Amino acid sequence: MGKMTDGDVMVYIRNQMLALSDMAKQYGVDISISANADGFANAKMGDYDVTQFKKGNIKYAYMPLDEDTEIWQNDIKTYCVNFSGNPYMERGDVG
Repeated sequence: MGKMTDGDVMVYIRNQMLALSDMAKQYGVDISISANADGFANAKMGDYDVTQFKKGNIKYAYMPLDEDTEIWQNDIKTYCVNFSGNPYMERGDVG
């Protein structure tokens, strides 16, 4: 992707927003994303978070805010994500 004008950036972000809105409806989860100019970014999808830290490393976590922190799980694998509840324990689990 080459250098875009400010207007091009706004249209690109709008298109991503519309795609994420459709995805939120399809999966039944709220999606919230924040990105900073210094490289930090965070997305929350239901009870799951993905964070890119300033140096580029990425971590996934399960943090249901209506539960005790005892069930929170940090550094989960993407194949463990289960939007309808607790993370799957292993690849291929179906809940």
